[in-house]
Amino acid sequence: MVLRVFFLLALFLSAVSAAPSATFTSQTPTFNPPQSLVTPDLKTVIVPQSLTNAQRLRRGLPLKAPRRRFDYDYDGSTPPDAPQPPYPTPSGTACQPKRGFIQISDSSSGSVIGFVGNTFVVNGEYGVIPSSAPQDQRLVVTVNPEVPGAQNIQTSNGPDDRFAYLGSILGFGSPSEDLGPGSFSYTYVGATKQTPPGSKPQAVANSFTSSAGIQREAESAVFTYHPEADDSITLKWINGDDSYANCPNFIGVIDDDNILFATGDKEEFTKIFGDATWVEWKFVPMT
Repeated sequence: MVLRVFFLLALFLSAVSAAPSATFTSQTPTFNPPQSLVTPDLKTVIVPQSLTNAQRLRRGLPLKAPRRRFDYDYDGSTPPDAPQPPYPTPSGTACQPKRGFIQISDSSSGSVIGFVGNTFVVNGEYGVIPSSAPQDQRLVVTVNPEVPGAQNIQTSNGPDDRFAYLGSILGFGSPSEDLGPGSFSYTYVGATKQTPPGSKPQAVANSFTSSAGIQREAESAVFTYHPEADDSITLKWINGDDSYANCPNFIGVIDDDNILFATGDKEEFTKIFGDATWVEWKFVPMT
């Protein structure tokens, strides 16, 4: 009897030692969510901004909603065509918004790659189209040279009527909402609702969340236009913890999918997500 007990005990211990042990390893982040996680809102019809009401009627699409006199975005920001207060404007200081395109150049060679296109690439992100592509495929943006710092850049022919601002959207594979040295955190360049200048990441509606069905925070007032220098446009994401408030953001194009993004550490980003082309933006006015 004793021998039988020892035999069974030895058999049990050998089985336990042979069984694979449970290990917990960190899964490699992905730049975009796997298709199995993508659940877009199929009930919402995506309507290009550039379509007129007549064109919408012919296609059986909903009409543009009229702007009310005191209509505001749900986040409390004032729409671009809202009535202005009846204050006198000093001579020579009137705002002169300019419409045009965003030209993209390789930051190392200076060679022009193309322009920001007016369609989404994968999950609500903007990409790059070649300079030879028809002009009507370029994203039309409006910048204000009178604004010295970060500003909201409105788009007028984007692919989704609900998100009329160029925006920075927290990336799916980002370990945190903070971009800076030593971190591979990143943001997509996409379309968003308007957020106030200086605000931290906001849970506002945006093209990535709508397309992928995955909630990500976004900011729109992160772009600075430099008309006094070279007409460049730079991007600076405002971190949630303010730790890297002065950290530069590098804009890149992910080579595999042609998606525009920004990060605070180029080396850390490429370690995780592979090669990218680092680029610079320049505003080119419409002629």
